[in-house]
Amino acid sequence: MTMTIDLPDSVLRRAEVLAQEEGFSLDQWIAATLAQKVKIAETTGEFFRSRALRAGKGLGFYLDQVPEAPPLPGDELPPEISVD
Repeated sequence: MTMTIDLPDSVLRRAEVLAQEEGFSLDQWIAATLAQKVKIAETTGEFFRSRALRAGKGLGFYLDQVPEAPPLPGDELPPEISVD
């Protein structure tokens, strides 16, 4: 597949230098770099989905355990912030 993208000149110049340093054509370097980024995004998404399934008790459970009490001195909200 062929795709045309617009890149800032500064990014293109840096990519050309990196590709050359690694011994790749710019097209090869962009394809490999994009593939790495896609894999990282997929792996991160899988990690967080998996973690969410194993998490068990949600944050609400723990927040429900907090007793109703006024805040300690110094922990009060500023007067311009309302929780109502």
